Amino acid sequence: MLSAAHTFFVRRRTGATKLAWWADNTSSQLKNNFMMLYCNELVFEDGFAYFTRLDNKYSPPGHTFMENDRAFGLLSRTAKKQKVIASSKSWMRLAAKAKNPAPYDTAWMDRTKFRDWKKYLSAKYHRPHVWKNTAGETVPFLKVRWFNFGVAEEKEGGVLVAHPAADEVWYRLSLDATEPWKKIALKRQPQAAFAGIISDPEYDLHTEPLPLPREKIADLAKFKAWIPREYHSLYPDPTDEEALEEEDSDAEVEEDEEIDLVGNQG
Repeated sequence: MLSAAHTFFVRRRTGATKLAWWADNTSSQLKNNFMMLYCNELVFEDGFAYFTRLDNKYSPPGHTFMENDRAFGLLSRTAKKQKVIASSKSWMRLAAKAKNPAPYDTAWMDRTKFRDWKKYLSAKYHRPHVWKNTAGETVPFLKVRWFNFGVAEEKEGGVLVAHPAADEVWYRLSLDATEPWKKIALKRQPQAAFAGIISDPEYDLHTEPLPLPREKIADLAKFKAWIPREYHSLYPDPTDEEALEEEDSDAEVEEDEEIDLVGNQG
């Protein structure tokens, strides 16, 4: 998700200095600590510096009436009218023409566009097992509805004052603008300055096609009976040993720390 978002921001730099970014309230997509650190990079002077203020808001239940969600219904209806959709590029072309007379702007992402954000952001920021705000309270990430980056709003002498805020994340548990902000102070790694940039080769997420398990390849092969011959080369051959995932019964399972938000490791 971060790779897709970053590709969008790089392609669509309009000169806007403020961004309101709405997302679904799910930790598996855009509500996790890597998303939070990435947003800080978007407003950090030595980071990507795309915006001076970024408000990350999470949609309330029943939000499917919103304009940004209607696109999915439109794509689904358009797809049902197609006889064959046999490749990811076919989906991209379908999405581009689904909305008329103003077509969607689509982009093709090959392997080079998918970056290792986990490695990159971990090299720049300290990530505690339990995130706490500056008052010492555990941050209830699953309940947060609004994150703010780049601009702090604090009371000084009883007056609400806004000022630039580097490496600070402000949050609310609702979308109510009158709710007082709470603050998370981010801590950078001692060697953060040497982390390089996200396009460096060390942050390549994939350098070659991903191997597939035998069961998946066999399953895909069954579809060739209904797929036009010109697309057959996109589907692996069950006899192609290079496409197979290596089977190692003793392999260790690496814990996924991406949803390390409320003190639960893995």
